[in-house]
Amino acid sequence: MAVRVQFRRDTAATWTSTNPTLSQGEVGYEYDTGKFKVGTGATVWNSLPYSSGPTGPTGAPNSLTIGSISSGASAGASISGTAPTQTLNLVLPIGPTGPTGPTGPTGPTGPTGATGAASTVTGPTGDTGATGPTGATGATGANSTVTGPTGATGPNSVIAATSPITYNSSTQTVGIDKSLITSDDITWVVFDALVDLPAAASNHGMFAHVHATGSAYYAHAGNWVKLAIDTDARFTDTRTPTDNTVTTAKITDLNVTTGKLADTAVTTAKITDLNVTTGKLADNAVTTVKITDLNVTTAKIADNAVTAAKLNADAFSSLAANLNQSSSVIDVVPRTGNQSATLTSGSVYFTFFSPMWGATVNSISVASALTLTTGASLIRFGLYTFNEGTGVATLVARTAASTTVFASASTLATLIFNTTGGYPATYALVPGTRYALGVIVVATTPGTVYTAYSSQPAVLSNLAPRTMGVVAAQTDLPATATVTTSSSIGAWGRLSTT
Repeated sequence: MAVRVQFRRDTAATWTSTNPTLSQGEVGYEYDTGKFKVGTGATVWNSLPYSSGPTGPTGAPNSLTIGSISSGASAGASISGTAPTQTLNLVLPIGPTGPTGPTGPTGPTGPTGATGAASTVTGPTGDTGATGPTGATGATGANSTVTGPTGATGPNSVIAATSPITYNSSTQTVGIDKSLITSDDITWVVFDALVDLPAAASNHGMFAHVHATGSAYYAHAGNWVKLAIDTDARFTDTRTPTDNTVTTAKITDLNVTTGKLADTAVTTAKITDLNVTTGKLADNAVTTVKITDLNVTTAKIADNAVTAAKLNADAFSSLAANLNQSSSVIDVVPRTGNQSATLTSGSVYFTFFSPMWGATVNSISVASALTLTTGASLIRFGLYTFNEGTGVATLVARTAASTTVFASASTLATLIFNTTGGYPATYALVPGTRYALGVIVVATTPGTVYTAYSSQPAVLSNLAPRTMGVVAAQTDLPATATVTTSSSIGAWGRLSTT
């Protein structure tokens, strides 16, 4: 824990009137003159010499200007002139030449030049063009009455000498010569029956249709693979899944939404406490009609799931007694340590709070710290309502002005409400409403007050709702103020009935 060391101290007049004998090495401090004496163990105060001399006058400020700036082989600096007017001259070193940088990228291609003169050299002869269409058939001559003998059946007509496809003119069927299939050079053929394919050919591009059966095939790795047609029964088989084919492992939270479930499909018997988390429920999916007192227990509610907006103010009716607080006393952010802060003259310091129970109050108390307030022309406390959305604080009750309440150290100052200006003598605080305690000190030395926090965490100044704020350059408590500036200082206070 922190250890605080303090010297024996009093005013100069008190030291002189009491005239004590300080122990050897004991320090006695006059806090109104700033001087001190050190005891010998035998000499009384009035006979001891002061160990501190008077503070000397403040010297004239030194004026240092930049003079010449030059370059040289090494760095250097010199100051010319005498205080309080002097000149600084600098010498900056010249560094070695750096290495050559890399070659930059190639620039863009320039525009195309003008077309040259036509060439006089004859180019090569092009390929022969395709044969033109067959001419029209000539007129039919007169029928011949002489019938010649029937000739013998000739050999099968081959479509092409190197083609694997054959045609039998007598049976009018298409065939295939396997020995001529060496690559995927056949796209479509029609057969009365399938023929064997050589396994050495891949045949990826070959398709076949068997006229007799109406089946279609494609060739793959030397084999025929049958293609399904639109009358295949597999195309119309809807296949109803069985109940145990869908497991919880196949369903993620994002895939099953409330929009995909019918109201009658989800019953309380199908939902267990462990299966339904707050992350799986939309805000508008759970209504009060769907929740009964027996279904919602404290074990089912996370700490961050219940907000003040969801709770009725009546739930806090007996909370004051459990917190050692009177129902007519409201602490403004109870202090967590003996810390103080120095105020600025003319600044209004706001400390925001929301009471958890109702109370009718008529006074505000704030505690001064060790540094006294001197030359005070106005000290006033006020109660404001605060709109967190707009940042506007509105004065609803205030105390009378004082000039003496902070003139002594570590003293609780209590001021009652004043009705001047149409403000009320008492005010009823509403549970859950956002309020602010406002404190202003206009003085030569504003002094210090005890603060709401022992050390204000930096992150709290930007939170919503905020804990503290400040409005500067005021001569009294403003009737309304837009508190847009956060503050690390917030006075502790108590609202109560006197």
